[in-house]
Amino acid sequence: MFCRIRPLSSKEVANGSTSIVNVTDDYTVTCETKQNQLKSFVYDTIFRPDAQQPEVFEDCLALVQSAVDGYNVCIFAYGQTGSGKTHTI
Repeated sequence: MFCRIRPLSSKEVANGSTSIVNVTDDYTVTCETKQNQLKSFVYDTIFRPDAQQPEVFEDCLALVQSAVDGYNVCIFAYGQTGSGKTHTI
């Protein structure tokens, strides 16, 4: 399971927004809740906000090759509207 964290948009930066997602190590992210609590989530790979498309593609290459070879493959992209799912896929 992969996690890709999008960078703040220019509008968010202009409004003084900050990210509620923090990468604690190569496999764990923490998110601040509305109640100022921290929730941790563990993934196989985390793509930080500065990750570029080639880096994401490199890690998904085996799935893409399997699809080209005729095998069934599923990439499920989940996230808030406007968070970059389509851009990533």
